[in-house]
Amino acid sequence: MKNKPMNIKAVILHFEGLLQHPDDAEAIIQYLRSKNLKLGLISHKGQASIRRALKNYKTIGPSDFDLIIGSDELFEHKSGANAVVLAAEKMKLA
Repeated sequence: MKNKPMNIKAVILHFEGLLQHPDDAEAIIQYLRSKNLKLGLISHKGQASIRRALKNYKTIGPSDFDLIIGSDELFEHKSGANAVVLAAEKMKLA
C-alpha cells in the first residue's frame, strides 16, 4: 500500500508543551513558518499570561501565530468545544 502525501495546512500547538523545551520550540516554530503553515497556539492559561510568557522567547512572539486561544476564551465559547476543535473552527479547518 502506497502512502499518500499529506496536505497539511495548519499546526495547532499546546503552549505548555512549548514551555518545557523553549529552544526546540523556537526552532520548530521557525521551521513551520518557513513552510507557510498556519499556526495555532492553545493553552490552559489566559491570553494575558500567554502573551507575557511569549516575551521570554528570543525569536518568536504572538505575531508568529495565526491564532492564540487561552482558557479565558474557552470559558466564553458557548458550544463547549474543546480547544483543538475551537482552534480548527476559527482557522477554518473544520
